[in-house]
Amino acid sequence: MYLFQIQVGPVQSFIRSARRTRDFWFGSRFLSAVSREIAKTVADEFSLEALIFPSPLTTAQLNDPNFLVANKIVASISSDPSALAAQCQQTVRSFVSQEWEATEVTFLQKWSDDPLSSAKLDLKAARQQVNELVELVWTACVYTPETYQQAWQQLTRVMLARKATTSFTQIPWSAQRHKSSLDGRYDAVIDWKVAPTAAKSGVRYGLKRGEFLSGIDLLKRFGMVDSTQDGANPATPTPINFPSTSHMAALPFFERLEHLAADQRDKLKSTWQKYIDDLPRSIRDDNDLSRARVELTTQHSIFGNYDGSLLFAERLVDSFDTEKNAPQSTSLLQKAQGALQEFLRATSREIDPVPRPLPYYAILQADGDHMGRLLRTCTTIEQHRAISQALGTFAGKVQPIVAEDHHGALIYAGGDDVVALLPVHTALACANALQQAFSNALKIVLEQHQLCTMQSPPPSLSVGVLVVHHLEPLSAALEQVVQAEQLAKHERNSLAVTVNKRNGMARSVVGRWDRTSPELPTLFERLNTFRTWLRNDQLPDGYAFELYSLLQRMNLQYAATEAEAAAWRDIQRVEAIRILKHKKTPVGQNVPEEVINGLSASINLHTQRKQFGLEAEATFKDDAPFAYSLNQLALELIVARMFAEVDRLVEGY
Repeated sequence: MYLFQIQVGPVQSFIRSARRTRDFWFGSRFLSAVSREIAKTVADEFSLEALIFPSPLTTAQLNDPNFLVANKIVASISSDPSALAAQCQQTVRSFVSQEWEATEVTFLQKWSDDPLSSAKLDLKAARQQVNELVELVWTACVYTPETYQQAWQQLTRVMLARKATTSFTQIPWSAQRHKSSLDGRYDAVIDWKVAPTAAKSGVRYGLKRGEFLSGIDLLKRFGMVDSTQDGANPATPTPINFPSTSHMAALPFFERLEHLAADQRDKLKSTWQKYIDDLPRSIRDDNDLSRARVELTTQHSIFGNYDGSLLFAERLVDSFDTEKNAPQSTSLLQKAQGALQEFLRATSREIDPVPRPLPYYAILQADGDHMGRLLRTCTTIEQHRAISQALGTFAGKVQPIVAEDHHGALIYAGGDDVVALLPVHTALACANALQQAFSNALKIVLEQHQLCTMQSPPPSLSVGVLVVHHLEPLSAALEQVVQAEQLAKHERNSLAVTVNKRNGMARSVVGRWDRTSPELPTLFERLNTFRTWLRNDQLPDGYAFELYSLLQRMNLQYAATEAEAAAWRDIQRVEAIRILKHKKTPVGQNVPEEVINGLSASINLHTQRKQFGLEAEATFKDDAPFAYSLNQLALELIVARMFAEVDRLVEGY
């Protein structure tokens, strides 16, 4: 018997070469679809039971387009692995070719009807780029039931060595032309410079002015993976849409208006329709703005299926040609912006306090902890299959958790990895629900196969959440959420939250999902408590900054001895509580006793040393040896302010 592993690439370079959320989403789903085709090939050549990762329970589950497969496929096979690898390679070529043909049909339908299509379109280069996109690497080793664990470890080592060995070939599409705006390794296949007026039709092709796309970029913008889903008609294929970052930022505003009385919603719907009528037809017909998106189950009673980006005046500029030679477009833009302002004024007449869409959304990225260690401890193929099925169960729960329970848009969920876009007010609850679902799914397997005693600590889920401005370049936002996830994974089993406001520095907080001290709630609990106090005007907004001022005035770096530092810490603690008791809330009242007692309990930990987990290099000037710090409290209060602000919008405070 052979233990066979094949991996699909490139992953990060392909997925994260994105300017739009659809680029990012499609890259993830496309590679998952390729992996699913490989798994189906293995099942067809041998049997469903041959698969280890993934390990679907039925053929129908494997054929389900919503069954997301990670880029690593492992199987137990009984014949020549090189023949299976060749068959998988042929399957992938056929699948990619079919996807490109469908993409080409969709794009050319628009291209051929466009009077401005005099720009060069190099379809030959586009096909070559797409055909060379997917890379497969595979390894195999002989095993017996007695040597399974050693074979697994050997397979892992050999795969690492194989991935470090790069096969270099000359690219067939090189030419003297612009490079892709998404990924500079590829040449653009559309030359807009040949047609100076073609930029006006950018909306038609999902392009911004000055944007150059390669064949792979066209696949991302017009590809139709799983086009039978989400109401798409296979007879008239249309690219599946994905919500924009601006739409995710607008969702709290959507939810606030959905709570209005029926007659109020009718008035606003009429005003909204007037705004839509004032938009040029090219914008009204733009699929990115007007067609149902993947996360929608029902239409909004006021906005219908329109994307939330239409609520932000700064995003309207992208849809108009406002160059000096286009005064008519400038006039149309001003008219549209005026209609939008009239709609927002209409909402202020119906709602008090006056709501405005807030320009921030959240990205969530999660990854399992200690999974490699768990897999290495398994001694049988049955244990690996059980873990694989548990991960499949978890992945199947992610979509309803993200989309249905927390109004988000799932980008990817495969194995122990999750990436999603969320409105700010549901992001923390979604992160908590995901970590609970992950722990519950793995807990059953650990108990049934007696793996609990074989490795410690048990697998957990570390989650990074980034709150960022909707106009922040997507590539920059993706880098920041990776940093948040890495911050969480530094300690494992943790939540890390980063708030990056445009008018200030990024601030990050991190804490474990479980309690490290009986007196100290978890970070998730603390943030929810703080946002509730801030939302209800029970806590002064400026208290966090007064804590910062206190810490700067009494900087422990100037303490000469440990005794002096301890005295300063005690003074800081007393002063922090004194300031709190003398502050007034935003409504002019004294801070409630409940809030004072709750914060005082946390402040008192500023002088208490941890019982466990002391860092060897920590000194008396550091916060590391202490259970909690005023600096941590100030950071958490500032982070909680963002969530409280969105809560006020949603709930009408």
